[in-house]
Amino acid sequence: MGMMIGVDRVPIFEWANAATGWNLTPAEYLRIGQRIQTLRQMFNIREGIDPHTLKINRRLIGDPPLESGPNKGVKYDLDILMKAYWREIGWDPETGIPTRATLESLDLLDIVDKSGKGEPK
Repeated sequence: MGMMIGVDRVPIFEWANAATGWNLTPAEYLRIGQRIQTLRQMFNIREGIDPHTLKINRRLIGDPPLESGPNKGVKYDLDILMKAYWREIGWDPETGIPTRATLESLDLLDIVDKSGKGEPK
């Protein structure tokens, strides 16, 4: 719900703290989320899943574009969006592999597969 209307309008972090008994800041919750996403990405890469193959339903990006309504004719380039997201979250924008700097900042470098498969740059 907070994603749809903004976390500034919904006290989602306060609710999470009340439910868990924690006293985390919004930044700490966002770091937890980034760690989860990065761990999921590393697991998928380790298991041989190419990040480029993970796609959303094409209709969500306007393919085909709607013929009426506020999003009439709107179409998004999913590859551009994926690369921008990967860059923003700290993954290589071409490969989707989390960078060494990202893994270090999230304290995840020690769990990278030592065989070199999925080894960050």
